[in-house]
Order: sequence, then structure tokens, then C-alpha cells
Amino acid sequence: MFVWVFYDITSNKLRQQIADACMDDGLTRFQKSIFFGELSTARMKKLGSRIEGIFGGYSSDDKTEADSVLLFSLCDSCLNEKIVIGRTFDEDTYRKQAFVIL
Repeated sequence: MFVWVFYDITSNKLRQQIADACMDDGLTRFQKSIFFGELSTARMKKLGSRIEGIFGGYSSDDKTEADSVLLFSLCDSCLNEKIVIGRTFDEDTYRKQAFVIL
């Protein structure tokens, strides 16, 4: 399944750690605060837990009540219903490619 991660975080350090977690899981930065890619349900849950741990590790001095991280799953058939305005969006760019090593 495809996964979107959106965040709005004021702390540069916290924001970078969330971005690093997304990239570590193979997601691609779609915009500055949006990541997209293909993950299994288990990997999405693991990423969510990791982000929750990072987010929870910061004191209220480092984050505000408005700071948030959202993870959304999206199936292939739902993705086919997309409407693209502006920059081209080709989901195959973000799809994990199956391969065989001989």
C-alpha cells in the first residue's frame, strides 16, 4: 500500500528527525513536509511507532500543541482516482520495485 506522511512541526530538530525516519523507511520527500512511498501495513505501523517515540521524546519547550504528524495509507485503486494539477505525479516513481537476484 502507499503511505502519505504529512507534518507541521515548529522545531527544526524535531522536524529533521521525523524526516530522517521517513527516509530511513524508504519514503520519498514529495514536498518539504510531505513524504510518500510504498510500505507494508507492518512497516507503516512500525514507522508510526518510531515517529510517536521521537515526537513524545520532546518537551513542551521544543514543540507546540499545534505540531502534528499524520500518516495515511492509500490503496492502489484509490490512488488511481487521483487528480493531478501542476507537477506530474507518477506513482511508479514511488513504488517499490520487485526484483530477483540470480
